Amino acid sequence: MRHVQLNRAACNQHLTKWPNDHPAVQRIDKATMDGIAVDMLPYSIVAGDAFKRLNFADLSGIRHYELKSETYFRTTMMPATYEKAASKVRQSLADVQWISFITDGWTNPSKSCSLLSYTAHFIQQSTRQKAVQAAMVLEQDHMGAY
Repeated sequence: MRHVQLNRAACNQHLTKWPNDHPAVQRIDKATMDGIAVDMLPYSIVAGDAFKRLNFADLSGIRHYELKSETYFRTTMMPATYEKAASKVRQSLADVQWISFITDGWTNPSKSCSLLSYTAHFIQQSTRQKAVQAAMVLEQDHMGAY
């Protein structure tokens, strides 16, 4: 076994956190935000013990990635993610000749709330597409009269 003595600069670099503009940090933050959005997870997941045990991109066990708070994902990542997705939907709809809209009421899997959605259906490059245009929480059960 060969032993190597690190100088102070090498040792400090070894313990340094990555800055927010580091490509690995941006990739991890985006992947985390995508997971929250796609799986409809609460922002609080990033404060959970299991999430904190994830060792993002640091197989050596050294944490160069500094975990972000749920406030960061709610106020910084989500607005940017939403605007990027909304822009993509607007661009897709601009190129479509015909659009059909439907409205639907549904309850999320945990039955914690009911939603009313307004969805656009369209064909783009011979592929059927859909995009939710709006959704709102229903204060009562989604019965026909309501």
